[in-house]
Amino acid sequence: MMMRHLLLLSAAALALSACGGRADTENTATANMAADNFAMASNDPVTDAPVLAAVDFVPKAAMSDMYEIESSKLALKSAADPKIKAFAQQMIDGHTKTTAELKAAIKQDNVIVLPPAKLDAEHQALVDALKGAKGAAFDTLYRTQQLDSHAKALALHQGHAGGGDKPALKAFAAATAPKVKMHLDMLKAMPAT
Repeated sequence: MMMRHLLLLSAAALALSACGGRADTENTATANMAADNFAMASNDPVTDAPVLAAVDFVPKAAMSDMYEIESSKLALKSAADPKIKAFAQQMIDGHTKTTAELKAAIKQDNVIVLPPAKLDAEHQALVDALKGAKGAAFDTLYRTQQLDSHAKALALHQGHAGGGDKPALKAFAAATAPKVKMHLDMLKAMPAT
């Protein structure tokens, strides 16, 4: 499968270099088709979720937990709706637990990758946006961010559960996916403010 990915990426690179720096329609279409084929090749056929190797899955799963915890700590302080505050506490508790479980799975699988020590630029920007919001505007933004974050996390965990390359991390992803789905369902059931 890795060879297929490399071939597809090589084809895309050749298509782009063949255009000699020109962005004409035919070469752009060829590059887009190669990119689409790569995207399809790297997805699990059952869930259409991305399948990542452990060294790629671990940082993404850890970043997701870190963001959930940081944004939810802000929600405890800034949310106007008590339901949002209660949800935020559940996120802190739940994602603190899954972070510990992730670390245990990393150790069990002897994966040589460290979870990130701080939020990446994308997730820091989300937290910064929350810091600038107040009251009902905060509640709406927090809920919107949580919906998006949990949808991405669900796809991440489902994909790794179906096609991961390390048994403990694969089991971790399989056990975590239903929890993330439950959080997503809770968010969907909350009335939009």
